[in-house]
Amino acid sequence: MKTKSTDSVVLERVQSTSLFQPRDPGPGENLLFLRWDRTNVPASLPLEKTWANTGTPTDAGYFLFLNILPPSGEVASFETEIIKILPAPTTSAFAWVSYVLKNKLTSIQTLLKTKLNDDDEPSVEGNTELVLLPGQKRVVFGDGSSILANLADGFIDGFVITYPPITGTQSSGTLGVTLPFVGSLVGCVLFPGLINSLSGRREAESARKTLVTVSIDPLHPLDPKRNFEEFTGEDFILSQDGETFTISRAN
Repeated sequence: MKTKSTDSVVLERVQSTSLFQPRDPGPGENLLFLRWDRTNVPASLPLEKTWANTGTPTDAGYFLFLNILPPSGEVASFETEIIKILPAPTTSAFAWVSYVLKNKLTSIQTLLKTKLNDDDEPSVEGNTELVLLPGQKRVVFGDGSSILANLADGFIDGFVITYPPITGTQSSGTLGVTLPFVGSLVGCVLFPGLINSLSGRREAESARKTLVTVSIDPLHPLDPKRNFEEFTGEDFILSQDGETFTISRAN
């Protein structure tokens, strides 16, 4: 897809199906959108029509991240199979999908279902763990976590999944796990993390941590361009006072 969001991401219909593909996919980008309503299918969709901050969007469906795209001659059969194994969405949802070219086998690796919360806003339905290789960092989306459209210049360029509401904690705001829809990491999950600082500073009740940006591609876990930890150059102090932990920026 586009390297930056200067206008809306446009999804174009694939053949005579209810599947849509970005008009300008980037190298290695394997994203499809399955419009659930198969009647009056338009020739194209702006990404904004597939999502609503409240209620159900005009064109609800599934964002499908695939390891490879089905060949042109198999698109219709892929649509038939994927519809069989997906439940009807309440609002637009996400799935990481494995497609085996040799035998045309389609399977869901991770299904991130959605629901509307009490405020009629999209959120995660059920605790969902991203299926990864053994030894990789665990990524879990908590039931009730808000899903927010990330905007750049007024257009959607990705989504942020926050942590679930917990009594007594501050609001997550717009922080969480990012699903980029623009650039070279479409299909990956991105999130900030704290690792032990290289300075080695550690005291009885505090430790210096370095902030990194983590990228994980569930479908291409061995690709170093899509699975990495990137240093941000920022350090923080993690302190403990009894059962209370606080994080503050290091001087």
